[in-house]
Amino acid sequence: MQRRFEVGGQEFRYTPPGMTRIDPEPGDQSMFVFKSAEMIAQYRAWAERFRGGRLVELGIYDGGSTALLAKLFEPQRLASFDIKDDVPELTRFIAINGLGGRVFANFGHDQADVDTLEATLEAQMGPEPLDLVIDDASHLYAESKASFSSLFPRLRPGGLYVLEDWSHDHRRSAAMHQMIQADPDGAVSSAVTAALHESGFQDGVSPVTTMARLVLELMLVAAVRPDLVATIRIDQDFAEIERGTADIAGRLVVDDHLAPLPMLLDLRDEAASSQVS
Repeated sequence: MQRRFEVGGQEFRYTPPGMTRIDPEPGDQSMFVFKSAEMIAQYRAWAERFRGGRLVELGIYDGGSTALLAKLFEPQRLASFDIKDDVPELTRFIAINGLGGRVFANFGHDQADVDTLEATLEAQMGPEPLDLVIDDASHLYAESKASFSSLFPRLRPGGLYVLEDWSHDHRRSAAMHQMIQADPDGAVSSAVTAALHESGFQDGVSPVTTMARLVLELMLVAAVRPDLVATIRIDQDFAEIERGTADIAGRLVVDDHLAPLPMLLDLRDEAASSQVS
């Protein structure tokens, strides 16, 4: 069962965790957000802090999150980016609500292409600093880090950079592990193991590195450079990185601010990867 809520005259649908999305009936003009009630509550809290601000969203999905940001935050400017070619529902929402001069939906953009990202933001947002950036795009380490290096310096001191669903892949891996452990020789275990191999896992090792590694790196930066990363707040769904007061010329190279880790953990080791066993 999908649940509904309304913001600023726009109805939204959302699916509680563990449930499958249901497409709307013909004529249903509601927008879908793939978030839990708790995540939506956090968006409302951010809106109290950044209403009327300058926002960037990476990852449009079906457009519901962009519409939710537009209604909740009433932003001065909102630029959203996605690698998809188009989301007609969002294009229609922007037109119907007369938001063409304030809300920009940019399609066909790879979040790791920071040259294009920066040029687009300069044209749409101008040179003024940003208040909030939400990265809910690829959830991959290298791509997320590239965007962070470009956008974090554009935040004003006290602004937030949010890595959304940073732990999703790890929670999914934990669930798979529990399924295998509960039935090690059964059909469920065999199906999960086969699915992992089809996804490129070898001996339980993932073929990709997720944005969780970026979260860990930024924790280490915060430990030695609080003028860059003032605070980090982490829960199951979000990692909130607050920008400090330091001047940042150009892009922020995170690796330049990682202290050497001589013992158990070296996050700069390219061989490091997440593991499911």
